Amino acid sequence: MGESILCAIDVGTTKICTLMGQAHEDGSLSMLGYSVVPSRGLRKGLIVDMEATTSAITESLQRAERMAGVRVNRVVVGITGHHIRSFNCRSTISIHGEDDIITEEHVHRLLNEARVLVTVPEDYELLHVIQRQFILDGLSGVRNPVGMHGRKLAADVHFVFARTSFMRNLVECLHRSGIEHVELVLEPIAAAEAVLTETEKQLGVALIDIGGGTTDIAIFIGGSIAYSRALPIGGNQVTQDLSIGLRTSFQEAEVLKLRHGCALQSKLEKDEVVEVKDVGSNTTRLLPKRVLAQIIEPRMRELFEIAHAAILESGFAESIASGVVLTGGGSLLKHTDELVKEVMDLPVRIGSPKVPIEISEPLKSPAYATSIGLLLHAAKLAGEQIGEFREGSLWQRLSGAFRSFFQKLKSAFGR
Repeated sequence: MGESILCAIDVGTTKICTLMGQAHEDGSLSMLGYSVVPSRGLRKGLIVDMEATTSAITESLQRAERMAGVRVNRVVVGITGHHIRSFNCRSTISIHGEDDIITEEHVHRLLNEARVLVTVPEDYELLHVIQRQFILDGLSGVRNPVGMHGRKLAADVHFVFARTSFMRNLVECLHRSGIEHVELVLEPIAAAEAVLTETEKQLGVALIDIGGGTTDIAIFIGGSIAYSRALPIGGNQVTQDLSIGLRTSFQEAEVLKLRHGCALQSKLEKDEVVEVKDVGSNTTRLLPKRVLAQIIEPRMRELFEIAHAAILESGFAESIASGVVLTGGGSLLKHTDELVKEVMDLPVRIGSPKVPIEISEPLKSPAYATSIGLLLHAAKLAGEQIGEFREGSLWQRLSGAFRSFFQKLKSAFGR
């Protein structure tokens, strides 16, 4: 385990990105290869054609393997979609004994409290169990209570569930591509690894990752995730609006959006024009750029109004002192950050991957934040296996216990 070959695959609605790296004994990480291919067989983050999705995954994986010069059978894969469900709960136990010392057995007892508070949604499976904090005799923010003295121990926990059928379909596609071992990771958790700072997570921040088919939201408070949600709207809806409104192909509309699109009409000069190809022919016509913005702005405004409503409903809106970090391909649209400031009245910045490894220039774009984050997550898992990442190791074991418990619970009820 001194040297670990890592592989991360971002299976998105518009692209499938495979990254391969190597984790070294000293904790460093190096990039070995990558591949980006157009996605096939997915709509709004959901698999609608198994064969097409398998083919695209296989193509991306094989290209990355050829560049890296190695083969893999274990990968970390991102998962999203509006089927994702998340819950927070606090479980509490009393500590009995003369010395009142907290042991790992006491922490395990929190599992029994959690089962009462959280019900597995029907046809769903547990994806993540994330410890937000321990509370010991009213003292919040405790990271690891084992060995401490106290009378009452509580834990705030964030649960993430995903629809069973989607998880199984995705894993089946990967198995058909030759992958034996799959670790699924919620995509905004991965993206946060690449674009958020520890200070932002501590002060409170909302991450909005705009993909092609979905927009992922994750709120971090006190250094850990407190809320997660996926909206069934993304950059492809903007492109579709342009295609219809301009009477041009989807591909041409995507090019126009990336090159000339603007999220705020007020930022355009009135005399700016752009060439538009007519659908089904090579003829072109000139249109004012403001026409594109007149189509783009309402859809983007709608997206951020929905995202803002979700943040308000989360109950954490007053706790995100760091404001909003935008990432994903949709954040590249000009003046998107200013539109978000207008809609949400919060500080906003664009989040590009900031990682301690040398990466190719194209991968430095916010469009690859999730991909880079997945590779960092894979490195973290490898580090835990070789003892490099000690922090949170207790909860990693508890997470496995939670998974086992919920699987037994579902079996008991015949689900």
